[in-house]
Amino acid sequence: MNEWQPDRLLPGFESLELAQPEDYDGRVVATLVRAPGGRCARGGARSRPVVHGFIDYFFQRHMAERFVAEGYAF
Repeated sequence: MNEWQPDRLLPGFESLELAQPEDYDGRVVATLVRAPGGRCARGGARSRPVVHGFIDYFFQRHMAERFVAEGYAF
């Protein structure tokens, strides 16, 4: 996947897969997940990245929605 797509696990969110070099188990992918709304990080708007655990997925919808409500790109 080379562009933002509707996320398969979180309805209403978008995801972007970034291919990484293979490791001893084979294919490795980093997945970025973003919340809709909020302001674009360009032009001085605030943004909030969140990094979570290895081999985990972001299921903190309430956190993302709160940051978007406060005007952050999340």
